[in-house]
Amino acid sequence: MTVPAFGGFEPQYRDLEQAQVVIIPVPYQAFPNQAPSQGPQAVLAASRRLDLFDEELGYEPYRVGIATLPDFWDEPPFGRTEQATTQVLKMGKFPILIGGEQALSIGAIRATWKQHPKLCVVHVDARLDLVLGEDPYASRSVMARVHALGIPLVQVGIRALHMDESQWLSSPAGLGNTVFWAKDFVDYCPAKDSAKAWDMSQVIEAIPKGAPVFLTVDLHGLDPSMLPAIDAPVPGGITWYPMLRLLRHLCEARNVVAADFLELMPMAGQEQCDALVARLIYKLIGYRFSAAHKQPATASKTKASRSK
Repeated sequence: MTVPAFGGFEPQYRDLEQAQVVIIPVPYQAFPNQAPSQGPQAVLAASRRLDLFDEELGYEPYRVGIATLPDFWDEPPFGRTEQATTQVLKMGKFPILIGGEQALSIGAIRATWKQHPKLCVVHVDARLDLVLGEDPYASRSVMARVHALGIPLVQVGIRALHMDESQWLSSPAGLGNTVFWAKDFVDYCPAKDSAKAWDMSQVIEAIPKGAPVFLTVDLHGLDPSMLPAIDAPVPGGITWYPMLRLLRHLCEARNVVAADFLELMPMAGQEQCDALVARLIYKLIGYRFSAAHKQPATASKTKASRSK
């Protein structure tokens, strides 16, 4: 099924040659009884109702140009996703993959790592995804594939793990992983002066200086009270403004070169979740390009909001 372009802007802002951002929609799912394959279409449809002016940043991020590739099916080992991401990166553009299951990340991360060998992956999720099971390309194993490539991994919002993952983290192999547990987030931690309490600034400090960053957002990382359109929700996730704080700090302090947003499972009656993900992507674009493209608010003549 063909998906609409992100935002539905005027043609000059959707042109692939001119755009600085390229959306890559991949509707992959491993099992037919799941619905994350419908996520890209739902997000792109919701993006057409975005408020285009960012009141926080004072400009319209879409003016950097946001192109959308035709959607395509992929499957392990996700070579088509790797190829599409590589092409976007070689064009000097900022790729954002939307899916589809978390396993898709490995294709986009491989492509980005080959272009940026000093890459660091920042992984927002409820789960570690470090299970070493029989299927190396299962969503619960995708960060094990990242670790196998020798890529530094910073994991944020984690609040559920498998027993084997717990044992692995305590082993010499796991000591290089940096995990920011949701229960110790400063907004949630009862003892805010606890040595374990952390805020988004600590996440940034954990990223090697000078390392390009791939940001992967499994939407299970957000709190399900805010985004219930996921399978297997885990309470206690990151809420809206802390998530924005993370995105802004990342873009201001590090070189974010690619990103993905995965695992939305569209549900009837929960269309606000589609809109939330579309807005989160738009906010990332705004933060990523604000320094170079900020415009005075009074100069804007375009529509600041869409008629419903």
